[in-house]
Amino acid sequence: MFTLNFLARLKNKTFLITFLATFVAFVYQVCALVGFVPPITQDETMEFLGILVTLLANIGILIDPT
Repeated sequence: MFTLNFLARLKNKTFLITFLATFVAFVYQVCALVGFVPPITQDETMEFLGILVTLLANIGILIDPT
């Protein structure tokens, strides 16, 4: 049977970044489907995540130089 190793995926930094982006898109699509307009736009949320990813990369958490 087909199984996924989620612990290994969660340790992969690239997976985490893409998962966050797709999760944000999913949440905003569901909100649009039910007619709810969040006070913060999707673009603002993605900009914040971009800043967070850049900060984590700069301090060496996302990209390990060793």
